[in-house]
Amino acid sequence: MKYELRLEDVTKRHEGLTIVENMSLAVKKSTVIGIVGSTYEKASMFMQLLAGEIVPCQGEIYYQDENLSKYGQVPGYVGVYISDIGFLTEYTGYKNLKYIAGMNEKAGEEDIHKAMTLVGLSPTNNRKVLQYSSRMRQKLSIAQAIMEGQKMLLIDAGVFTTINKENHTEIRKILSKLKKLGYTMGIASEKEEYIKKICDQIIHI
Repeated sequence: MKYELRLEDVTKRHEGLTIVENMSLAVKKSTVIGIVGSTYEKASMFMQLLAGEIVPCQGEIYYQDENLSKYGQVPGYVGVYISDIGFLTEYTGYKNLKYIAGMNEKAGEEDIHKAMTLVGLSPTNNRKVLQYSSRMRQKLSIAQAIMEGQKMLLIDAGVFTTINKENHTEIRKILSKLKKLGYTMGIASEKEEYIKKICDQIIHI
């Protein structure tokens, strides 16, 4: 069986902290996996590991049976939301996504409109990102992660934290909508209660 994501005996240690040890995991298509860390740092670093930003001390990570090391980063069909990607604050949300899309030349205007609408943002809103609330920035980050047609998402622990708890309900609704559309997702959080309603499986690290 071809899995969307597979870990084989993965160990990662960083500055004396063990993120995971001898972890094996297989994630089927359209499955939502929750990653709950004993600390925020562990949850966040585990997602960085899946995104290829840091490498395992041992073991292998595969996307659709292809080794992550082949890419050096996640393949193009995986969308990644790892912390704030640094939007240009003087641009509108739409202009930011159009600028990013121009780098890869994979998403057109229709794709951007569709992604923004899906997360509840208006592509025609002339508000600058500087004036966005934290919730709107999170929505824009999710739109950026799906606008190129990605059907698998990695969502960083920074999305579901105690600090931004007031955003959780709306962000959960967006991710639940993506789940119904058949997206495969890995969602990290510092607390299980924040994400358990939308996950098929919870893994504690």
